[in-house]
Amino acid sequence: GPQAANLADETKLPAAPLHAAPTARIAPRPQKTRSVAGTETYKFVVTDDKAKSTTRTVKITVTTPSAINSYTAKILGSNNNNTLGSFLSTRDGMVRLTADAKTNAGIIDLLYYYGATNLATVAAPSDADARAVFSNSLTGWTTYNATKIVGTNTTAAQFDAITNELTLLPLIPGAVSTTTSTSITNLADSAAPKVVAFQTAAGKKGLFKIVSIAGTNTASGAITIDVKVQR
Repeated sequence: GPQAANLADETKLPAAPLHAAPTARIAPRPQKTRSVAGTETYKFVVTDDKAKSTTRTVKITVTTPSAINSYTAKILGSNNNNTLGSFLSTRDGMVRLTADAKTNAGIIDLLYYYGATNLATVAAPSDADARAVFSNSLTGWTTYNATKIVGTNTTAAQFDAITNELTLLPLIPGAVSTTTSTSITNLADSAAPKVVAFQTAAGKKGLFKIVSIAGTNTASGAITIDVKVQR
């Protein structure tokens, strides 16, 4: 009958394998962290079930992060402060008075003034408003460096934790390379960024943290900043 025919068909089916195909398994290896610069060579050998093998070699080089220049508590006087210099070089960390800044114009990256409209402002020597505020002080310079300046969301704690380029560069927004901004104004405002990014005319990227702002455009007006910048 029909049932017998079906049973006969079933007997022609191939028998199922007695054992499933072996599955390759790789034991987990502990992670390794290298804290010292150098090159390590790893050799990998893979062998199949027929004793055939192949070898691959991988070299991993760990480099030491580049050092940075770090300057603490640099005090820049406002445009009417004749005691403290208003001009900072991020190359050597020196704050210079007007005459010395003019002599060293090629390395002056940032300056501070307190304007009638812009209020507490850090700017580049090339900045039009800064040159208008300082007028005579910025006249006749051989170089007016166009340092690019943008605000950031970086916190003071993040800034303080920076120790080298590896921890500095990720906190600098990409916009600092393309912006046309050469100043950041109203720094005493509660909504103003506490950490500001800059890129010098020489292409060095950095951050400065506002520590304090004293006075306005008086003879005692000043800003105190910490700076971390590529060498």
